[in-house]
Amino acid sequence: MKNHLLAGVALVAAVSACQQRGEPAATAGAAARPAAAPAAPDSMQLIKPFIPAGYRVQATLAGDLNRDAWPDRVVVLDTAALLTDTTATQAVVDRIMWFHRPLLVLLGEPGGARYRLAARNDSVVDSRGAGPTGNEDTFQRVAIKKGYFSVEGAGGSSLRWYRVTTFRYDLADQHWYLHRIGQDNTHIEGDDDVEHEVSTPRQFGRVRFESYAGAQ
Repeated sequence: MKNHLLAGVALVAAVSACQQRGEPAATAGAAARPAAAPAAPDSMQLIKPFIPAGYRVQATLAGDLNRDAWPDRVVVLDTAALLTDTTATQAVVDRIMWFHRPLLVLLGEPGGARYRLAARNDSVVDSRGAGPTGNEDTFQRVAIKKGYFSVEGAGGSSLRWYRVTTFRYDLADQHWYLHRIGQDNTHIEGDDDVEHEVSTPRQFGRVRFESYAGAQ
C-alpha cells in the first residue's frame, strides 16, 4: 500500500497547481508574517477549550493552514469513552462506534500564544464503525502543507482502498474548500491490480470544508 507516496503526491500536486495559478501570498489587512515560522505553541494545553465534553484528542498536527506562517493545527477528536472504558457493554460500544469524529481547524493567533476555532467538520473522518467489519478504524493520519491539509483513510476486505481527501485554503474569502479526492482500490483476491480514482472540483463543484459530507 503506497500510503505516504499517494499523500505526498496529492499535496505536491495541489501546491504546484496553486503556484501555477499565481495566487497572491497574502491578503490585504492580514497580520504581518513572522520573519521565520515560529514553533507551534504548547497545543495540548491550548486546544483543551475546544474539546467538547465526552471527546478526547485522537490525532493532531501543526502546520501553516492559512499561509500566514503562524503555526496552526488540525485536531481529530474521538469519543473518550471508547478509548478509556474497558467495562462498557457491547451495546454501548456499538453505539459509540458510530459517533462522529470531529475534525477541528485551529488557527494560531499572531504571536503564537493561542488558537481560535476557524472551522469544524464531523464527516470528513469516518466513524469507527464505518469499516466493512463494523469495528475497523479506517482513519490513518492527517497531513499539512502550506494552505493545504489532507485526511488519509484506508479499509476494505477483499477490495482494499486507500483514500486521501485534500482541502485548500482560498485566500480570496479566507476559507477552505474541497480540492481533491484520490483513491486507490486493490483487489487482493485477484491480480492485485490497483485502480486509481481522482475527483476534483470539475466533478464535485465548490464544496466548503464544513459542508463536505464525507465519501459517498
